[in-house]
Amino acid sequence: MSLIIAGQTTNFIVQYENTLPNQANVIANANALLPVPETEFTVTTGWFNTPGGKFGAGQQQVVNLNLQDTSTSGGTNLPGANNSGYGRAINLDAQNLFTGATAAERVKNVFMAEWSEILMSLTNNWHAGDSSGEALSQYCSIIRFPAGHYSYYGSWVNNWLKTSRPDWVTKTEPTDKNPVSFGCALAFIFYLNTQLGFTINQIIAAGSANLAQAYTALTGDHANPFPLFHDQLGIIYPGAATIIRPNLDNPYPIGKKVLWHNGLTDETQIWFMNDEWIARRATVVDENGAAIFVGPPWRIVGTDMTKDGQADIVWHNSFTDETQIWFMNAERIKRRATVVDENGAAIFVGPPWRIVGAGDLYGDASSDILWHNSLTNDIQFWFMNGPQIKGRNGVTDEHGNIIQVGDPWHIAGVAGLASETASMSRPANPYDHASCESFMKTLKREEIYANNYNDLEHLRANIEEFIEQYYNRLRVHSALGYRSPEEFVQQIEASGPAESRSATMVFFENKENSGKISKGLLGERDSDTVPFPRPLLLLGDTRTAL
Repeated sequence: MSLIIAGQTTNFIVQYENTLPNQANVIANANALLPVPETEFTVTTGWFNTPGGKFGAGQQQVVNLNLQDTSTSGGTNLPGANNSGYGRAINLDAQNLFTGATAAERVKNVFMAEWSEILMSLTNNWHAGDSSGEALSQYCSIIRFPAGHYSYYGSWVNNWLKTSRPDWVTKTEPTDKNPVSFGCALAFIFYLNTQLGFTINQIIAAGSANLAQAYTALTGDHANPFPLFHDQLGIIYPGAATIIRPNLDNPYPIGKKVLWHNGLTDETQIWFMNDEWIARRATVVDENGAAIFVGPPWRIVGTDMTKDGQADIVWHNSFTDETQIWFMNAERIKRRATVVDENGAAIFVGPPWRIVGAGDLYGDASSDILWHNSLTNDIQFWFMNGPQIKGRNGVTDEHGNIIQVGDPWHIAGVAGLASETASMSRPANPYDHASCESFMKTLKREEIYANNYNDLEHLRANIEEFIEQYYNRLRVHSALGYRSPEEFVQQIEASGPAESRSATMVFFENKENSGKISKGLLGERDSDTVPFPRPLLLLGDTRTAL
């Protein structure tokens, strides 16, 4: 056996084994890897805050493509990769049975997983041989080379979701060989990153004996994070349901829900969202699991996303003036209660007062209610403890004076002051921001969170390059038939107006304006389009509600 140097860079030596079969494939894969390590060195040493002087001339990291693929009756045996820590070589699957872009991406992926473990060995708080460390190395490879990862391995998180979903957040398994334990840990790292918004630099710096301690270091919250993490996932992926999105290991962000009510059948339905994707949808059922149908004189006047991740529903009866809250467990009513005053007596409020919103204003998992008086133009908050009012205050201006606001102004939305930021759309159209929010998610996940920037100009240059060179010209979009925006536009322009006409969805805005159809969302109205039931509210995003 003999290792042949394919090339050297400032910090790396890439070699390949010249006795492996299909040498042309091996050499091609080594050459495809050669330009990659220096770029990844800059990115990942920033993530891990690697001290200087560990690499460079005389201390280059050796990377060997020396592990052989073999064909068996059951398919191809892929040997993966291994390393023994800092100062030792990384040994990679040479992909000798494969060539082309797929093989190149696979080699880059396994390199990234092993290289991150080399950097891990230079820290005191992450260990490549346990479930948390393996999860971190898989996170790094997925973020940097997702195509190679899913071609080579598939989803690790789904391995955990398909089980009873044991807790490997408060515990760390002392092995990197169990995809259930490191699949759970990988899901939690994505939870910290994508759902709660911590950068990978922060997560790595917070590394501890287990991921629960890392969570505490990041958030200051000493509560056990596993139940909320587990239960929020269970709402979107109940039972043994698994992730079917393009990133099969990152189910986040979750927490947004769209609540629908059908004015014809009186069905109430919840869409559980994963970004702009409907992860699942379900009819609201009662405490016994039977579908429940409620119509006039009851109507839904508010929805609330509390810190428990559940969508409580606020109803008002226009005949009796009763206000009732349904406390939910996913789509199932956990309990329901009439709103009572500070002394525990049922309270009945009607015109000229009207409920205009609900939100968890203090982050205390209670559905606070906002009222408006159309006669006096007073605005009042009811601060709730479950179904009981614990306090009520009129809205005041900057100087502490009660403020009244009326026509032509109207309240178009309310957001929990402690846990979320308002995102305003047209009345009854929670879709206006979907495309922009999807793009911002992609920009943050694939560019901003994956890099370190020297200054503002560096950031601006990278974002410009990401948008102009990659996002518009190279990145495929499922909504565009897996074409890049540039390719999509070119094909549309070449095909003429007949093909450029988009799909049509028509939404009723409300009963008063039922004749006004939204035509501009996805195209002009067709004579045979079927309207959806009226959307009520887009529930709050709980990614920062701890």
